[in-house]
Amino acid sequence: MNRKVQLSVGLQGKAVCPVLMGFGCTIGGAAGTRVMDNWGQRMLAMAVLWAVPCGSIWSVVPVISNMFFKPWQTALVCIGILAWMTIMMIITAKVFGNKLSSEESRSGMIMELPPIHKARIKHIAKESWYKTWDMFKRAFRTISLFSLIFWAFSYSSTGAIEGSLIYKIGTAIEPVTRFFGLGWQTFIAFLASAFAKEAVLGVLTALFAGGASLSDITFNAAGAADNVAGIANMMPGIVGQAEALAFIFAMTFNIPCVMALGATYRESHSVKWTAMVAVFYAACALLLSCVIYHIAGVFL
Repeated sequence: MNRKVQLSVGLQGKAVCPVLMGFGCTIGGAAGTRVMDNWGQRMLAMAVLWAVPCGSIWSVVPVISNMFFKPWQTALVCIGILAWMTIMMIITAKVFGNKLSSEESRSGMIMELPPIHKARIKHIAKESWYKTWDMFKRAFRTISLFSLIFWAFSYSSTGAIEGSLIYKIGTAIEPVTRFFGLGWQTFIAFLASAFAKEAVLGVLTALFAGGASLSDITFNAAGAADNVAGIANMMPGIVGQAEALAFIFAMTFNIPCVMALGATYRESHSVKWTAMVAVFYAACALLLSCVIYHIAGVFL
């Protein structure tokens, strides 16, 4: 980062790599902030990093967008997400920057490189396997727990979503969620996106198409084609284009996922700041959804 950009965002140049890593996975980006010089810079970098759409987002956004918009419009949606990402990063830095990063701590792109040794393939493979397996176990436990909870709330003796507890809760709060441009189904899916972006298609399938089993919701990525076929037939008839656009942006800029939340806490060791960033992103996502819905409703 040049000095001007660095001062405006409040980050050292070392934050470039973690931010770029965020396009793959927010968890990896959070771990990459260990190169930062102090705790405040690390926490600010992680807060800004949350605005970067990870790989999971890009597996969901085009699918949902193509149900409501033409291919060129879907391309514009993706460009709009990247544009708002930049704005969101600046807003986040402005909100938290002064509290986390003083002028003196913004030292630019200065880094002492460690001694360079020849790579030991055996050691790299062993460490990669242990870390991959550990992350898989954590992700499996998190997604399985969420899926179990969602299944319990969506269960009904008749098999219809109308007889479930989640339907009663969703329809009860819909007058409020409508203000933000989200019907009760899309709002429930918005909440699900805070747990795991991969779960969104499975949740939408259960809410709109019905008949989704616990395994379908948990491992929905494996059956994405079936999920898309189910909601593509039902969702456009219930959800308008303005609501769909609002939902896409709200889902994208919501809390990345529970695993990213946990990674941020582990790297920062601060419940307070992790919670503050989480509340900030959830509130901004709903506010963004509200604005997009009411503006898009005039043109779509």
